[in-house]
Amino acid sequence: MKRVSRIVIDKQVKKAVYLFSLIFMFGVSIGFAQPGSGDPGGGSDPDNPVPITGIEILLGLGGAYGAKKLMDKRKNTHL
Repeated sequence: MKRVSRIVIDKQVKKAVYLFSLIFMFGVSIGFAQPGSGDPGGGSDPDNPVPITGIEILLGLGGAYGAKKLMDKRKNTHL
């Protein structure tokens, strides 16, 4: 088993924290940018729901593919 220096691990942790914080800040800003529950297409009317478009399906499939790749990589490296 290879020994990894502490400096490399510290850099990886810093990268992960930085990436997580960017994703979190971006997600929060998108959440606040959504329209209110008024009538301009907010989907509050049960007879007129907001459809799931192709981009949401692609995002979901991309996330699932990424999670599968990550699990396969972790399984192969025996962490």
